Amino acid sequence: MVLLLAGSLAGQMPRGAAVVKFASSRVQRTRQKSPEVVLTFRIAPGYHVQAHHPNSAYLIPTRIRLDAPAGIRLGRVIWPRPEALHLSFSRKPLLVYTGSLRVRAIFHGKTTRQPLRGVLQYQACTAQLCQPPARVTFHTQLR
Repeated sequence: MVLLLAGSLAGQMPRGAAVVKFASSRVQRTRQKSPEVVLTFRIAPGYHVQAHHPNSAYLIPTRIRLDAPAGIRLGRVIWPRPEALHLSFSRKPLLVYTGSLRVRAIFHGKTTRQPLRGVLQYQACTAQLCQPPARVTFHTQLR
């Protein structure tokens, strides 16, 4: 069972402060010379977000959408291995990300310095409560 943020509990969650923030990006090349973008997000202490493939159907997965520039194709997205988090309301551990989340995206096509835009969709939770689903929009350069 997942508890959602509701009326009287709202004061226990930070208001207006993003729980997940875009921290940085780095472009590197794969062995096949394709550009690989490493996107880093910071998750506030005391919070977690569900893995991109959570282990229960009722959990909201963390997802990323990347808008590749013209002439560039997104190959694949590589997620880090999630942590197993044991909480009192669940018999099996939840698969989550905490702290620093690094997502790798491999692109195909000839790249020049072009803007890359994206959105990370997530639901941030503590051990007791979950916030409503949220998103963080980010902009970086693909080169």
